[in-house]
Amino acid sequence: MGFGSVGEPTTILKYSPNHFENSNEQQAMSNKLYVGNLDKNVTQADLKQMFAQHGVVISALVCADKDSGHSKGFGFVEMGTEQEAKTAIAAKTKLALLRRSGNH
Repeated sequence: MGFGSVGEPTTILKYSPNHFENSNEQQAMSNKLYVGNLDKNVTQADLKQMFAQHGVVISALVCADKDSGHSKGFGFVEMGTEQEAKTAIAAKTKLALLRRSGNH
C-alpha cells in the first residue's frame, strides 16, 4: 500500500519530549516522528510501509482507543537514524504540498 492510498497523513513532526534524563535518550528520541491526521483505516503495517521507502523503520504505532480499538488518527514512527527521519519528513511534506497545489 503506497503513501496516501488509505489516506495520507498531513502532519509529520519530530517527536521531542520536554525533558531528557541523559543524552543517550535524546539521541534515541531524535529518530521518532509524530504522524497526525491519519485515516481511521490506516494500520500499523500501512504506517510502516509508508515510511519504509525512506529508511529503516524500527517501529510504527497507530494509537487506538483502548475501549473501542478504533484509531485515534495519529501515531508514531521510529526511523533507524536521524537522517532517515529527516528524509521522511522532507519527502512526506513535499508530497503533501504537491497534492494541495494540484501538481501530483
